[in-house]
Amino acid sequence: ITPEERSGITRKYFAVEVTQTFDYTFLRWILFGIALLLVFILLWNRLLRRKVTQTTAKLQQSQADSQAMLDAIGEIGEGMLVIDADYRIRHMNSVMIDWFGEQTGKSCYQAIAGLELPCSYCQAKAVIRQGESVC
Repeated sequence: ITPEERSGITRKYFAVEVTQTFDYTFLRWILFGIALLLVFILLWNRLLRRKVTQTTAKLQQSQADSQAMLDAIGEIGEGMLVIDADYRIRHMNSVMIDWFGEQTGKSCYQAIAGLELPCSYCQAKAVIRQGESVC
């Protein structure tokens, strides 16, 4: 067999032709970007979870302090309630509950005064706007 024949047979039966059809470099960069974004999201989620836990603990402590204050005022026989900017009752001490029943979540002007609109002498909006308290 001649070298030309051998080369022809090799090319015909053993030749492997490699052609690149897709550039995987771009795909690698996309996957790297997605992985980096996933790591960022996981770290951000962890940070937010820590902040939520801390804020929840502060809120629970604040609620316990508020309830302790309401209870202390109730011990001296004074009624006290806490309302929000929409005139909704958020907390009542035991004296107020004894006087008016459990009214938490209802508007103060309906639950306490039996009115359909806020009382004409109510100072709640001014107090909330100024950030002060009324005794």
